[in-house]
Amino acid sequence: MESSVMVAIVIILSAIILLIGTKSIADTGEDAVDRESCKASVLFKERSKLLGKPLIDDVSCETNLIDINSKDEIEIKKTIANEMYDCWYQFGQGERDFLDTWDFGKGDNYCFVCSRIDFSEETQKEISQVTGLFDYLSNEPLPLHNQESFFVNMYGEDANQLDSQSILDVYSTDKPLYIVFFADKRTVNDLGSSWVTAGASGLCAAGIVLSPITFGTSAAVGCLTAGIVTGTVYTTTHKNTFVNGLYVGQDSQIMEICQQ
Repeated sequence: MESSVMVAIVIILSAIILLIGTKSIADTGEDAVDRESCKASVLFKERSKLLGKPLIDDVSCETNLIDINSKDEIEIKKTIANEMYDCWYQFGQGERDFLDTWDFGKGDNYCFVCSRIDFSEETQKEISQVTGLFDYLSNEPLPLHNQESFFVNMYGEDANQLDSQSILDVYSTDKPLYIVFFADKRTVNDLGSSWVTAGASGLCAAGIVLSPITFGTSAAVGCLTAGIVTGTVYTTTHKNTFVNGLYVGQDSQIMEICQQ
């Protein structure tokens, strides 16, 4: 009993230490508090798995609601990029496996809408579509990241292999834009499977799907993972591969899919 308590204390302290040294872009105000609270719960759930079972059932995260009134397309893309980074940041930048390792037939899949971005009528009149987000994410430096672009931050050395032709790059301002973190636990063999569902096809057609796993398969597996949240069911199995990424798009079903 005492050893379990000591392990729990170590887990809590290590989670706190890991929070120090990294920072969200939205580093002031209520949004920053929500981001840090989310990240803390992700770290805590991951660390508590060392006890054999997470100490919390779910992470504590809030959807950030953004209203854009700007008529400057560069500023709009900057806002989108910052929200993408903060979403990726609060879930541990793909490095924090907080999902259960054992899957009892339910499919231990996860998605969360980090941000919903709405465009004002004034913005819609001046800018009917936001284009060129791929180039912006490829070239523009993130705040606080030493001139590092979003794609370099997410993909590292593989960033220059991204193909702009395979990514949707046009967003209408008359619809909300969603930024979503998704994750799934699966066996190694599952990575080569082709389980595209109607939900997956819809999501992949309606936005960017980014997944920084083995390059060359990241786009395909990312699309599959996006579809898995619609309810793919597995038999009981031990899963040791953590697949995750971001979805950025305008599929109106995403809130329902993520049960938000």
